[in-house]
Formats: sequence, structure tokens, C-alpha cells
Amino acid sequence: GAVRSATTGEVLTGVRVSLQLSGGSQQLSRVTTTGPEGDYLFENLPAGQYNLQFRKSGYQPLTGRAGRVILPSGGKGRHASIQLRAGGAISGRVLDAEGEPVADAQIAVYVLLYEFGRRVVYQSGRARSDERGEYRIYDLRKGEYLVRVGPPQGRTPEAHFYADTAGSYYPGASAPSQALPVHVDWGQEVTDIDMELSDRSTYHIAGVAIDADTGGACHPCTVQIAQVDGPFMVTLPRTSRVTPEGVFLIRGLSAGTYKIMSWRRSQAGQRVLQISDQPSEDVVLMVGTGQPVAGHIVFDEKTDEQDAGSMTVALTPLGALSSWPLPETDVNEDLTFVIKGAPAEDYRLEVFPLPPGAYLKAVRFGGQALSGPVIKVPEDYPLSGIEALIAFDGATVSGQVKSRGPGSDEQGAVVARVALVPKPNQSGYLEERLVRTGQGGQFQFAGVAPGNYRLFALPLDSRTQIGDPGVQQALRAYGRDVSLDPEANVTVQVPLAP
Repeated sequence: GAVRSATTGEVLTGVRVSLQLSGGSQQLSRVTTTGPEGDYLFENLPAGQYNLQFRKSGYQPLTGRAGRVILPSGGKGRHASIQLRAGGAISGRVLDAEGEPVADAQIAVYVLLYEFGRRVVYQSGRARSDERGEYRIYDLRKGEYLVRVGPPQGRTPEAHFYADTAGSYYPGASAPSQALPVHVDWGQEVTDIDMELSDRSTYHIAGVAIDADTGGACHPCTVQIAQVDGPFMVTLPRTSRVTPEGVFLIRGLSAGTYKIMSWRRSQAGQRVLQISDQPSEDVVLMVGTGQPVAGHIVFDEKTDEQDAGSMTVALTPLGALSSWPLPETDVNEDLTFVIKGAPAEDYRLEVFPLPPGAYLKAVRFGGQALSGPVIKVPEDYPLSGIEALIAFDGATVSGQVKSRGPGSDEQGAVVARVALVPKPNQSGYLEERLVRTGQGGQFQFAGVAPGNYRLFALPLDSRTQIGDPGVQQALRAYGRDVSLDPEANVTVQVPLAP
């Protein structure tokens, strides 16, 4: 195949192309780079399904389904021309309150995303300023970003001088909800995002981290901190290694709400603290004090075809770091489950894999159905009696994506990502789902909870946040409404959105 720039159409040389045979007992992997014409070639390959990955500095890597190709026996697997998008960048300067440049300042960017119908942020890149206070963070996807600056870290003279200096969000906000998002397009260099280390009052959090199993110091452990502000939880670059005596100290914090977290292996602990006008001291952080979560699976109709032993119940945290341990357990033959040691947190309960046509209809606690599959694990007592109701009357949505623009075949079919998005004011159990079309543009969603949805078809390499209501409104002309009754079978043709 060949690799080109998605922006200019020019061939890209020096792209690292990795090939790996997927599935089966045979292991095979190869690596090459594109030549002067942007071309690459793998020869003498056995039949099978292969995963291709394309990487080049300054460009977003292409991995996963977009690089999947099936090579028939004795056939030639000419892959479609691959296009890589140039990453964007954010750059600027960091100054202190006196207008002097700050070296080794910690700059982080957080991409704004939508998950489960709510806005969240994830760290996407970071950098340190140079001796002139200048920084540049590159290889960014198209999207909106919060930019935060913090003082230098470590044992350098700069870190000591600015140790009690407060960080801020562009263009000078103390909290993420007050920050001005920076929009970055593919290949765009966003300049002059200048930041200032504030001279406002700062505070610290100090205490001890205790291993709940031994009663001694949680060592070696690291305490990490996140700023909590409405729907946002922003992980800060400030961390503290726990001493052999169990002591930790985090300095340079503005007034606000914070969550401190630490973990060892699968054991975790956290606390939420409020800082107003004084430091928070003598804090005790217990690591490994999670509570058991117990319940059972209930089938909405009796069937002899269910293998409960192959199902897993998992708790996905809604307010924790991506590296936070994910509590989960297999379902027992009698349909019961017990998840051990779940740290106090809000979780989304998930059951997988579900049988064909099945979906999570309700989660019940104390005999009452919850408004959605979200449960709160308390700090001081176990949670039991949870019922996860699985229904088998799920609907099916299938169809084809067709392109109105160039690049499609004679029938207008196009390979794309299709998003099935719940419309507003629906049940909390309806969830956004994504699927990739086949080569002929066909797609299918099975086991869909009854309700009202809207379908969107997006380019395969698109990073559009379709969960964003504003994006849905902007693309409303390309969306297709579907109303699904139990066991409905609906066919829809969807145009490709830009």
C-alpha cells in the first residue's frame, strides 16, 4: 500500500509500518518503513487476518480496526491508501507574577470528552518550559483542550523558589470550570497560549498513608491528587512519595476541592478534602479499605441457553483516574456475584459479555430500580442485594452508510464509524454505541435497549465527539432518528457526515 498526508495529499516517507498476524496459533510480525513514494510492501505472507499500524513523528498514529486487512489464500492484500493526519500543537510562554520567565514549569493539556452523557477531561500531553519560559506540546488530536501550568518540581533551585506558587488554567483561572478551552485542529499550531504562575495564597495537604492490611505505612506508595470542580476532575502533576514512616506532603494548592488517591497493586484508597483558608493536615489515607459489593443476575425471562459462568460484572469508576484499579468478578453458576475490595466511589455497573439480543434493562437495590446503572460504594459498610436485570427483547438496527462526496465507490457505499446515540430525556440505561461498517458500508447493532436514538455516520479517522450535544446539533442534517420497540428490526440508510 501507500501512505499519504490527509491534509496535503503528499506521500509520506519514513512511516514505520508494523504488521502482525491476528489470532490463530501461528505468530508472525514484521516491520518496514515507507519509501520515497510513500509505499510499503510485505511479501510471502500466509493467509489470515492482519493488523497494520502506521506511525510517524508529528502525525497521529493509525492503529486498530482502521488498519485491519484480510489476506485470502494465494491472494494479494492490497490495502487501501492510508492517510495520516498531522497532529496539532499548543505553544506559549510561562511567566511569574513579576513577569520573569519560569524554567522547568509543568504544563499539561487535558482534552475535553463526553462519556456516559457527561463532560470529562483526560490528560493528553505535557511539557516543561525551557530557560526562556517557552513550551510546546505537540502530536495533539483535533479537539478542545484545557491548558494548565504548575510550578517546577523536584529538587532544583527553581522548584525550591516556586514551591508554594499556585498553578492556573489558561488564561489565568484557578479552577477548570473557569478556564477558556483552546481549540486545536489537525496540523494546527496554536501559539501565544501564555501562562502565569500566580502569587495568590497557596496551601498544602499533609498526612500519613496506611496499608489497611498491615496497619503500617503504605510504602512504597505514591499519593496523587486531582482537583474536583463540578463535572471536572483534573489530575494534577503534583505527587508525593510516601516515606518509610508513611508521611506524605503536597504543596502549592489553591483553595478548592481535591481528591487524594493512592494504591498498591489492586488495593486502593482515596479521600475528598476541602481547602478554604487553611492547610489540611493530619490527614489519614487508608489504602485497601474497599468494601465488598454483592448481588445477583436476574433474567427477565427463563431460558436454558444462558451460561452465567461466562459473564463478568465490572464496576467502572466515574470519578477516578484511568489507572485506578477496576473492580470486577465472574458471575457464579447460581447467578450470584461478589466484588471484593471496591474503594468508595461512584461506579457504572456493567455486565459482559451478554448473550445475543440481550441488554442490561435495570439495576435494582432494595427492591427499587435505579434511574441508571450507577451505584455508590460507601466508605464504611458493604453493599449487598444488588440485582442486575438482563432482558432478551433487544432491538436490532442495521443499514448502510453512503457518501455524498468523492472517494466512494460506484454504489456510494463507504467504510465509516456509525454511532447510535440516545436522544435527550431517555432512560439512564440507554448508552451510546459505536460500530465499524463492513467494506460495503453495512452495519448492525444488536441487543439495543428499546428507546429513541439518533444515528450518525462519521469518517473512519474522525475524532468527532458525537456525545457532545453541540456536535449533534451541528450535524443534525446528517443524523437519522430511530424509535425502537422491544424486538424491533429497523433498517436505515445513513449519509456520511463531514
